[in-house]
Amino acid sequence: MQAASQRAPSRLAIVSGASSGIGKATALQLAAQGWRVLALGRRAAAPAEFAALDAIRYGSGDLAQEDAAQLLQRVAPDALDAVEALVHCAGHDLGGGKPFDQHAPGEWLAGLRLNVEAAMRLTQLCLPAMLAREAGDIVLIGSITARRPAAGLAAYSTGKHALRGFAQALRADYPDSGVRITEIAPGVVRTGFAGSRLHGDTAGADAFYQGFAQLLEPEDVARAVCYALAQPPHVSIAEMVLLPTRERR
Repeated sequence: MQAASQRAPSRLAIVSGASSGIGKATALQLAAQGWRVLALGRRAAAPAEFAALDAIRYGSGDLAQEDAAQLLQRVAPDALDAVEALVHCAGHDLGGGKPFDQHAPGEWLAGLRLNVEAAMRLTQLCLPAMLAREAGDIVLIGSITARRPAAGLAAYSTGKHALRGFAQALRADYPDSGVRITEIAPGVVRTGFAGSRLHGDTAGADAFYQGFAQLLEPEDVARAVCYALAQPPHVSIAEMVLLPTRERR
């Protein structure tokens, strides 16, 4: 058995959307399982839970506004040489939850930039090292809205449909590369997402969540990410749909 000082360095995962919700829970669970994590989040301050964890390095930036390559170069310029997993959790639906004609173009365009464009840019940056190593994981957090429509979510659903198509196309591009592409599509997750959609209207967010008999928690989705990454190299979890056992009251 190797001494601690002789152990191989931990694998590196880049997790976007790590300020809160699914991204934060994923970063914490990966760190608990021995991964080094580069956690990217929009908020300037790292979550308090990261402070005591040497395994997590936090970098702030808005992937809807800042180019992913510039953000990584500023935060961790050596990360792309070592990355073995990318988990894209970042996303928002600012101003959504209403008929499409009432959704401000600037808000839904920003959502598409974060939900789709940022995922594609990060993936393109991470792929070269993975392809050279003939191993790696791209995990994209999608949504059940890519499989069944929901009123008031036209722009958000469009982005998640695009993310699902992107995952499928990547698998077609790299079928024999050793790189695994996973799409995880959760149902409704209890996070700050609904409040952000409503520009901080916590009462409206609470009312939205109260319409469901059960909700997923961020930790549920994080466990699914860890499950996909923990599979042996010859096993690829292509798609995973997570739903509350009881969805409606």
